[in-house]
Amino acid sequence: LYPHLADVVRYIAERGLKPFVITNGVSLDRPTARELVRAGVKSFSIHVDATQDRPGWEGRNETDLNELRQSFADLIWEFRDVTCSFVATVTRGNLPEIGRVAEWALRNIPKVGHLSFVALRGVALEEGVDFYGGGRKLAPEEIPNRYDRAAEISITSEEMLDAIRAGVPGVTPCAYIGG
Repeated sequence: LYPHLADVVRYIAERGLKPFVITNGVSLDRPTARELVRAGVKSFSIHVDATQDRPGWEGRNETDLNELRQSFADLIWEFRDVTCSFVATVTRGNLPEIGRVAEWALRNIPKVGHLSFVALRGVALEEGVDFYGGGRKLAPEEIPNRYDRAAEISITSEEMLDAIRAGVPGVTPCAYIGG
């Protein structure tokens, strides 16, 4: 956690803007949240999903992680005038479970103002395709977000909607971005 985050939040708030903190939540505890709210933060967006290496939550699936999401939603709810949202990266591995996350968010609608699912994107390493950067050919290990199979990074909005509807039948999305 950036050691001067509360000062940055205060600086933004003093200029009449509404500070928004995006976090994975690893360092977000009650004292930190209280300090940031006192500094003027108006919203937290918390990234929680099964792709993360999160201490104490290793090997958990999206349904299990709803417990962690709940603890963050309850924490932020204590401050009443601060909103809370969640983001989850969707992979082939957790796609079947995102309906349970949507179902959880719906049950917590007073506390959860927004939920976003972001399809995993990256570079598919394919035979006969070379990648260049800085004027030179890159070795595969130099390519960030690389995957051996294109299927891993080709999840569509329609696939995500079908998975969401498994948990919340009849849901209608409010936006599609990409995919």
